[in-house]
Amino acid sequence: ELLAEAGADYLYLAAVAFIRKVKKGPFGEHSPYLNDISAIDSWDKVVKGLLRMYEGEVLGKLPVVQHLRFGALLPWATPYND
Repeated sequence: ELLAEAGADYLYLAAVAFIRKVKKGPFGEHSPYLNDISAIDSWDKVVKGLLRMYEGEVLGKLPVVQHLRFGALLPWATPYND
């Protein structure tokens, strides 16, 4: 099966294989995001969408962001930076 052969090389396939191992039932019902990604026509759109979701759901939340250490590796961009 493709998931077993290529799961170690591709993060998306590894995620699908893991979900199929631990959950039962129709894949689209318990993992709608992973299911919807498979229908997108280019990985560029997938990457942009996932980064946008990550910014909103993780970096946009104060309880998460307040614990990050910002510096040279992860700069905090503000409108006041030159």
